Amino acid sequence: MIMPLVYPDILDLKTAGERFSYTERDAMLYALAIGFGADRMDERDLHFIYESQLKAVPTLATVVAWDAGLPTAQLGVDYPLVLHGEEVTSPHRVVRADC
Repeated sequence: MIMPLVYPDILDLKTAGERFSYTERDAMLYALAIGFGADRMDERDLHFIYESQLKAVPTLATVVAWDAGLPTAQLGVDYPLVLHGEEVTSPHRVVRADC
């Protein structure tokens, strides 16, 4: 039986902030996994896949913090029925690898 979601109740649910970390290696592997470096002649990708002046792809934050937030069971959501209709990633600080 599918239960309806009560939107105001979901908005009232809160969690404490959590810290997540990743390494330079994690940042480079993620960039490679999503296609950076596929064109070996495209030098713009180097900052995402090579240690020199490394930058993290902003969406890395969604992977690093995969388990953040409330469990879907607590929200009353049947996870196999979830459709990602809209998601937004809003970094509040520069995303960087801890050295």
